[in-house]
Amino acid sequence: MTYADHAKFIWQLLALRKRFDVDPYSLSQEQLRILKDYSLEQAELEERQASAKTAQSLNKANPASAKRV
Repeated sequence: MTYADHAKFIWQLLALRKRFDVDPYSLSQEQLRILKDYSLEQAELEERQASAKTAQSLNKANPASAKRV
């Protein structure tokens, strides 16, 4: 996928999200699945980022334990 394809996908996703907010019953099952999948991916990404930040904080607080791992 090119950058233009990614940008187009994000804009389409934002449009779907707006349509969902205005009239959720107007979306097809496929459109709802796309929104759901993207929401799950976002949640997993945010969870991984939070875990990484926590691990970094713990390593800074106790550098001796970081060396053992």
